[in-house]
Amino acid sequence: MKLAAKIAFLSAIAIVALFPSCIDEESFPVEPHIEYVGFGIYRMEDPDQPGDTLSIAGLTISYTDGDGDLGFYGGEEPDKQNYFLDLYQMNKGHLEVVKDDSAKPIQFNGRMPIFSQGKKSIKGQIFLMMNFSLAKLALTNDTIAFSGYIVDRAEHQSNTVNTPLLIIDRNSLK
Repeated sequence: MKLAAKIAFLSAIAIVALFPSCIDEESFPVEPHIEYVGFGIYRMEDPDQPGDTLSIAGLTISYTDGDGDLGFYGGEEPDKQNYFLDLYQMNKGHLEVVKDDSAKPIQFNGRMPIFSQGKKSIKGQIFLMMNFSLAKLALTNDTIAFSGYIVDRAEHQSNTVNTPLLIIDRNSLK
């Protein structure tokens, strides 16, 4: 009896030890998918002008990517961007693209670094930082929104995510 109990106990341990290897890794489509998580404006000292402050906007999005090819290595494709954000403001009940003095849309486009080394499916969150000091000059309203997407190294474009309406204090932006 004792031998049978030991065999049953060891068999149960073996089954439990093998169980995690039977669970499939999460899989996602190869096109990245993003969702809005949050937004905030932060103030920090300007490294170029000690004593002055900058307004840094931070947009957090969650992502999934089925082939894990988000981001660029340091020197890879130096002129390519892989996230694209447009800024909007409320004007007479409608969202309009915010434009600079030369009537060009204010965009917060940039580069994300590599997120994964060797993993197929990945998921996580991205915190995109933007110097909001220049946008402040073009804003005429305190209600804004962003619209954006990301692109992976295989040039698969994600869905476009639109933030909810965001209320900011324009007077506190510097």
